[in-house]
Amino acid sequence: MVDLTGLKGQYDFAINIAPYVTDTVKQEDVPGILAQAIEEQLGLRLESRRTAIEMLMVDHAEMTPVEN
Repeated sequence: MVDLTGLKGQYDFAINIAPYVTDTVKQEDVPGILAQAIEEQLGLRLESRRTAIEMLMVDHAEMTPVEN
């Protein structure tokens, strides 16, 4: 996840998804429901985008004996 909000610090917030949920809500609908609630209640829009990130990949690891 890449944060492009420009907001600094940590925030504690709550969103209410009850108005968006019906008796027939499906599991695949949940991400859209959350995105809608976050945009309407917090003013933040979630966007899917491809970007380069730094990553460390461990190809192989072995345990070696340690002398006491």
